[in-house]
Amino acid sequence: MKMIPVENHGVRCMSIGFLVDKDAPIVWRGPMVMSALEKMTRGVAWGNLDILVVDMPPGTGDAQLSMSQRLRLSGALIVSTPQDIALIDARRGANMFRKVQVPIPLEISIRTGSDEGKPIVVASPDSASAHAYIHVAEMVKQKVKELAEERSRGPEILL
Repeated sequence: MKMIPVENHGVRCMSIGFLVDKDAPIVWRGPMVMSALEKMTRGVAWGNLDILVVDMPPGTGDAQLSMSQRLRLSGALIVSTPQDIALIDARRGANMFRKVQVPIPLEISIRTGSDEGKPIVVASPDSASAHAYIHVAEMVKQKVKELAEERSRGPEILL
């Protein structure tokens, strides 16, 4: 029996968190990760998808390699924080995906601007990329505003 993803704001979602006890730590070795990956990709009734986003842990381990071998990937997007160790890990991940011929879209102006400390929204504010970042920022701002309004109503106290 296939699991049904949760629908939220028009987006179908599934999380490993839905498959384990809410307070259970997730301490998995390779075979357990592979089983979870299999359940998430083949055991969920996704329906027709334009995009499947899989938030993976850092690294170039079994999960990433297996995903690139088992699924027809159109591309990989690697997101990193600026710490040296995170960037090293991101570079390794990018190299692994290149080695197995999974395209990695990279907009040079974003990378070079970031390297120089000039975000794309400053360096090229009228570019499509800057507009995309601004749009995401506006959505985040709206969500934070909604959460603040919910919080301002005060807690619900049940006796």
